Amino acid sequence: MDSQLTNLIDLTLREISKGYVPGTLKWIKKTRPNDWTKVLVEEGMINKTALEGDVVSLKETLSTYQKLIFSLYKKFKKETGDV
Repeated sequence: MDSQLTNLIDLTLREISKGYVPGTLKWIKKTRPNDWTKVLVEEGMINKTALEGDVVSLKETLSTYQKLIFSLYKKFKKETGDV
């Protein structure tokens, strides 16, 4: 995988980690199995597009993944009262 693809993934993960509240992923997995499946599907798509070297598709997939994770962070905070 070339460095441009790796940098795109790293940048996205750094942005996602800024909003992470401990326990969020465990909560998603336990209480929102459909959303957990969506997370896993998007992660699979990230791997697929990165391995194919498709920069355009990777950018789109990372954007979709980031939006999904951020929406789940908001739901977690709302439902658990963790701010």
